Amino acid sequence: MHRQWKPLVFEQDRRDVYEIDKLAKQIWKETFFKPIFPNITQICLNLIKEHRINKLSIDIETIRKTIEMYADQNVNNKMKDLMENDSISEPITDIYQQCFEIKFLQDTEVFYRQQKVPSLESNSIIEYLILISEYFDQEMNFGKLILPKSKSTFQLLVNKLEEIFLPEQKLSIIMDKMKAIISNENSQDLKRVYEPVSRIPNISNQVIQLIENHIYENGINTIERISDNAINDPKTYIETLIDILKKFLEIFDAGPNFKVALNQACQKFTNNNAVTQKANTTTKSSELLARYCDILLRKGNKNIEETDLEEKFNEIMIIFDYIEDKDIYEKFYSKMLSKRLINQLSISEDSEESMISKLKQTCGLEYTTKLEQKLKDIRVSKDLTNDYSKYCEKKQLKYS
Repeated sequence: MHRQWKPLVFEQDRRDVYEIDKLAKQIWKETFFKPIFPNITQICLNLIKEHRINKLSIDIETIRKTIEMYADQNVNNKMKDLMENDSISEPITDIYQQCFEIKFLQDTEVFYRQQKVPSLESNSIIEYLILISEYFDQEMNFGKLILPKSKSTFQLLVNKLEEIFLPEQKLSIIMDKMKAIISNENSQDLKRVYEPVSRIPNISNQVIQLIENHIYENGINTIERISDNAINDPKTYIETLIDILKKFLEIFDAGPNFKVALNQACQKFTNNNAVTQKANTTTKSSELLARYCDILLRKGNKNIEETDLEEKFNEIMIIFDYIEDKDIYEKFYSKMLSKRLINQLSISEDSEESMISKLKQTCGLEYTTKLEQKLKDIRVSKDLTNDYSKYCEKKQLKYS
C-alpha cells in the first residue's frame, strides 16, 4: 500500500500529506512549538519589562534557565532536525537568536527610547551622565544575571544602550565638556563624574585616555623646564617628580580607574623625559633617585626630623614604583650605602634599616639581601672594634 500511495501523493503534489515520521514532527511543531515557545518568550520579556519599570523582584533563576534552554546547542540541533525538509513554514536556524535575542534587544530599544533624559544643551553634563549611567548599571547588572556567557547578547545590549544614549553627536559634546573639566583640573567635578563615567564603558575608556594624556603632557613639560639643572641635581629632579605626583594624586583621587590613568602617565614621563634624553640613557631616573636617597641618608641634614625623613622615604617609594630600571637603582644605592657605612657618614642605622625595609616590602628578600648584609657586616665590625678597644684598655695596651 505504501509503495502505491507514495507515488500517487507526489503525482498529485499533495503538500498536506506526510510520511508518518514527518507527520509526527509536523504535529509536534504545530501543536507544541508554535503556540508555546512564543508565549514563553513573551512571558520572559514581560517580566523583564516589569523589572525595568517598577524595579520589582522577579524570578531571575527561572528566566535565566529559560534563556539557557534557548541557547543550548543540543536543543538547537534537535529543533533543526525536527524542522528539516519543512516546506510549509520558515526554517528556524538559531532558536536563541530568533526566539529571544532579537526580541529582547528590540524591547530594550523601545523601552529606553521612551525614557525622558535631560538635554545636553540645557542641562549639566553631570546630570545627564548620572541618569544614563543608572540605566547602563541596571541593564548590565541584570544582563550578567540572565544572559548566557556563551552568547554575545551582553555586548549587543551595551552597544544598543550606547546607540540610544551616546550617538556620535552627543558623545562629541560629552567628550568636549570632559576635556574642559580635566584641563581645568576641577577635582570636585571629577569626583562627581567618576561614578557615572565608570559605569559607561565607551565614555570610561575615552576619559581615562584623556586623563592619562593630560598628566603625561603636564609632567613632560614640567620636567623639561627644569632639565638643565636637574640633570646633575638629584634633589631638584626627584622633588619635582614628587610634586607632580602629589598634585595629580589629589586632583584625580576619585577612584581606581582614574588612578590607572595616573599610574600609566607617571610611569611614562618618569622613565622617558627631557632629563633622560639629555643624559642619553633611560636609567638616569634610577641613578638620580639613588643619589637623592644618599643625600637624605648622609649626615648633615639637620633640618630634617625623623618623622619628615620617614615621609620622604614614602615619597621615594612612590617614584621607585614607577622606575623601570630597578636593578640599576640597586647598584647605585649599594655603592653609596657602602661609602656611607665605611666612612661613617650615615645619618643613623635605624634610618638605613627603614629605607631598606621599604625596598624589601616592594621587591622581596632577594633584592635587599646584599644591602642587609652590608649593615650586618658594619655591626660586626663595630662590635669587634669595641671588644678590642676594651681588651686593650684592660691590658693597658695602646689602641689606635
